[in-house]
Parts: sequence; C-alpha cells; structure tokens
Amino acid sequence: MKVKSLAKAYEGLKKVVAQKKAERDFAEYKKQDNRETDEYRRDMEKRISDLQQALKEALAASPSTPRSSVPESLSAEGPGNRTSYAFYGCGSPEHLLRNCPRKTLVEKKAIWEKHESPKADTFDH
Repeated sequence: MKVKSLAKAYEGLKKVVAQKKAERDFAEYKKQDNRETDEYRRDMEKRISDLQQALKEALAASPSTPRSSVPESLSAEGPGNRTSYAFYGCGSPEHLLRNCPRKTLVEKKAIWEKHESPKADTFDH
C-alpha cells in the first residue's frame, strides 16, 4: 500500500515537473517571439519610411501633369501613322498592344508582324 501511494506521488510530481517545464519553455518561446516580432516591426517601419521618403522625392521631382503611356506622335489618331494598330491592337488608346485584354498572344504577334515591327520576336515564348 505504501508503494502504491509513493508511486502515485511520484507520478503526480512528474506531471507537476513536466507542467512547470512546459510553462518555462512557453515563457521563453513567447519572449523570443516578442523579440522577433519587435525586430520585424522595426524593419517594416524603416522600409515604409524609406518608401515614403522615396515617394516624396519622386513627387517633388516629377512634373505636375500626368505622364502619357504613349507619346502623342505615336497615337492612333496621328495622321498616316502605320504603327498605331501595333500600339492599340483593339483601337483603344488606354493601353499598349502588349497589355490589350481583348487580344491573345497569337493575335498580338500577328499585328506586330503585319506592321513589320522590329520587336515582333518579343512574343515568341
């Protein structure tokens, strides 16, 4: 009977020791996680600050008028411009041929080749 109670007490102590060890391990893990989180947060704050500064400098250096994606001399409305369809495959001045949502790569390539563009080989993938 005494052996059973000693064995029971021993098992109870093992559980308490295991629980205390788990609590210490968790506390250490939490400290490490907090350090890593703080380090990550500081790194992200620095990156954001750097990007904000770069944006501020870029805005200060750029003209106030918005930039056009295609020079006016190459627009579809230009008189006798034979590359206009190469730039606007569907006729929209909103995007270049390479970004046209209405044309497939095969159709884009055909337009480039039809207008004998030197960049016709850029669609060969």
